[in-house]
Amino acid sequence: MSLNSFAHLYEEATIVESRKSVLDILDNHAPQLHSEMSILDLACGSGTVTRVIYEQCATKNIKPPRLVGVDIGDMFIDAFNANKKAYGWETAEGFVGDASDLHMCKDNEFDLVIMSYGLFAVADAVANKVAAEIRRVLKPGGRAFFTVWRDNFVSRMLQGANKGVGRPQEEIDRHDLGKWSLAETSHNTLVAGGFEPSKVTHFRHDDTFGTANQNSFLDRFDMPFWKNIGTAAWTDDQKPRWRAEVEKVILKEQEERGGLQANCWIFVAEK
Repeated sequence: MSLNSFAHLYEEATIVESRKSVLDILDNHAPQLHSEMSILDLACGSGTVTRVIYEQCATKNIKPPRLVGVDIGDMFIDAFNANKKAYGWETAEGFVGDASDLHMCKDNEFDLVIMSYGLFAVADAVANKVAAEIRRVLKPGGRAFFTVWRDNFVSRMLQGANKGVGRPQEEIDRHDLGKWSLAETSHNTLVAGGFEPSKVTHFRHDDTFGTANQNSFLDRFDMPFWKNIGTAAWTDDQKPRWRAEVEKVILKEQEERGGLQANCWIFVAEK
């Protein structure tokens, strides 16, 4: 079952941590927003990046820039367009599209591209093509920003819960961040896509999943989104064990790490 199937649940489950890294990009690494910009929200999901940009513009009392959201999941674009209508994103438009083939976008079209937690999700065979397409649609001097998980509790939660109920090793391994937790993987992918090595930099963004207490943590990860992702291949006998298995991982994380980590790399690539 694909992530696209849970598009309507995605925003509630992920927006708290996702918006923090987007704010880090906008506040500390990106040029100041202005209404003449064109921005590509790539792997946009339901529009977290677009939503944060609109909120920032409202705070600063400036007209929002042109925003284009692209995601491979049609249900995510449905959610993006629903948010557009609900929140009045008049300068935004959403398209179903593959990040490795941005045919709906012109050469040198965007001042900024922001790909929030998407680069590591593309297939290895097309990762370099994704980077090349992003470079193609950037204006000269434009910047692309990528957030990539570095140390993520969710990965260990999904692995631990699957291991706890005895799922096959290949299902456990599927949730491992693997090589994408290493900065060199993203760096090498961007360089292979045509960005000059001297114009690819990265920063650490450290955070934790912040909730008040043990039950709050459990409620947060007992949401339908996480439960559906984590138990998609489980048997009917195994599925009721989700909350108990997640609690075991949470207790281990708190004991060993002092909290539930949500740490990422922020990559910046300039054309």
